[in-house]
Amino acid sequence: MSLQVVPSIVLTAMVIGLAWATNRSRQSAEAFKLIDDSARRRAALRRRGLRSFLMFFIGGVAVLLALGRLSNIFALPPEFSHLRTQLGIEPDDLASNPDRLAGMLLGLTMAGVLVLLVWRYVFRKRSQPIIGDVTALMPRNRAEVWTMVPLALNAGIGEELFFRLALPLTATLATESAHFGTRFACVAFGLSHWYQGWKGVALTMLAALFFMRLYLATGSLLVPMMIHAAIDLLGLVVRPAISLWLDRKGEALAA
Repeated sequence: MSLQVVPSIVLTAMVIGLAWATNRSRQSAEAFKLIDDSARRRAALRRRGLRSFLMFFIGGVAVLLALGRLSNIFALPPEFSHLRTQLGIEPDDLASNPDRLAGMLLGLTMAGVLVLLVWRYVFRKRSQPIIGDVTALMPRNRAEVWTMVPLALNAGIGEELFFRLALPLTATLATESAHFGTRFACVAFGLSHWYQGWKGVALTMLAALFFMRLYLATGSLLVPMMIHAAIDLLGLVVRPAISLWLDRKGEALAA
């Protein structure tokens, strides 16, 4: 497995940047838990979103430019096409079937809302049904809900560009192994969520495998971007908004 010079240099820079960003994210998450004032919470969330945008979206585009692979945003890299064949993954027409994609997004939303209602009325819990140490991130009022919208969208778009294309492609070119490149990116995606604890790391690693397979099957980066963004919007915006509305409704009835 020979190393290619330029991709190897870029990959080294990416790993160093990810290590720094992961540590910074862990530190800021711990500091965020101590903030009670909503205005300060919203400001911290906006800063977090900006750092994520610069690291993953802008950084991902810069990496693809450095590799001369910017066009692969719109077309599956040939290295990944070969990997799809080797893994026996059948091509999926989801990217060219808007009705099917819309149905999948609608079904995902309905399932998420159903889980919330079961959690609230069957298990009698007013907290959010979540996995990992992200309770502090949950919006506490309507203003914080709206602050979460760009954060969720940026995660879906920026993280998919970085972890499903820029990072695995760079690792693939550096090692001449698409198997290593894609697996390395999945592990890195999980570890980048270290601030969520081991449960969050495990869950996001599994999510990375799902998104990577979806990307390889559809050949379109847009599909995992849309589904990733929908999952984050559901968890950080839709369900908290419904929960807050139910809280206000219950308080009004009690009064």
